[in-house]
Amino acid sequence: MADNRTVGFVYVLSNRMMPGLVKVGQTHELIEDRARGLYRTGVPVPFDVEFGLMTSYPRSLEAAAFRLLEGRRLHGGREFFETSVGDAIGAVQRAATEVVGLQRWADEGDCHRVRASDRVALTTMAGQLFIHAYYPDAQAVFTNQPEIADIWQAHSDSDSLELMAVTEPNAVISAGDDDPDNSWTDPVPYLDRAQTFPNAAINGKERIRAGDRLIWLGANSDRSDCRVTVFDFEDDCQVISRTRRPQSITLGDIRNPLLLNTMTYDKIPPEMLQAARRAFKNMSTPRCWAPRDIDPIGLRESTPRPPQYWLPAFGKRNHSRRG
Repeated sequence: MADNRTVGFVYVLSNRMMPGLVKVGQTHELIEDRARGLYRTGVPVPFDVEFGLMTSYPRSLEAAAFRLLEGRRLHGGREFFETSVGDAIGAVQRAATEVVGLQRWADEGDCHRVRASDRVALTTMAGQLFIHAYYPDAQAVFTNQPEIADIWQAHSDSDSLELMAVTEPNAVISAGDDDPDNSWTDPVPYLDRAQTFPNAAINGKERIRAGDRLIWLGANSDRSDCRVTVFDFEDDCQVISRTRRPQSITLGDIRNPLLLNTMTYDKIPPEMLQAARRAFKNMSTPRCWAPRDIDPIGLRESTPRPPQYWLPAFGKRNHSRRG
């Protein structure tokens, strides 16, 4: 499995016996397990988890955060910094948008295959778009004529989009479907087993089916060009959008939450339209495809899967001494 198909975390820890210092690091374990491992190495009291960001590139993100905190590092061989918790969190979030966002994925290829058991975490910037493309029937597959199912928009810098591919289509839920009670249930509401460290808030929950594509678009700062990359799904996938800056929008006289499928553009910027057209033109025939005349609602199970189904780190307690 490619390194960017399994997620890790970049974290910020504090310790009351070390006032003025924070630890910034990366791990593929749960952050609580990493913190517990550090406590066993001779620290008088446990570390407190202040922040965690899930990413497909934890080592690259850690290195970028270290560069932003350069000059505040206590010692070159240690990952402790003389800074505030807030400044450390800000450095991680800024590094995420600059180093492991759309540009990183686009630089690594025009198309990324997503298969069962892959876990992918994308860091987005405000205004970026995702076009969900699909093939409505076998004829569309044979003629390679995809259609647009939906367009999604990121609304804040350092929001995230999680892609969790599975072998069981009935595990995947869309909040847009007329499903009863668990359509907005968060599959991983906490990032620790004791449920004391909340995950970022959900602002989108969507289904992608085998054969579908997801086109990720983002204009550069002067809007002279647009970066683009495509995700090609070989299995059904649960899509979760998260934000640490929940927003709302007025529609008529009602304030509504700003969701992933809420578009705030009056018109899609022309550079994004041009990039989307190029992506559709260059799109290859899907390797796998599932007929869409099978009602996914009828297949759906009402009992949500446990967190370890979506995030395998919940089932591991390795306590690595690295990161």
